[in-house]
Amino acid sequence: MTDPSWLYSTIAQSSATIVAIIGGFITHSILSLRAERMSLLNQLIW
Repeated sequence: MTDPSWLYSTIAQSSATIVAIIGGFITHSILSLRAERMSLLNQLIW
């Protein structure tokens, strides 16, 4: 009988990669919206 631990390890690593990619997209979106907001606020002030 083979050891199934390699399967669990692969699933954990793949899940972590997917979470990191999604987190990167969310972070990028938040930073882009923040930069756009700051730009609009600066236009209103000046």
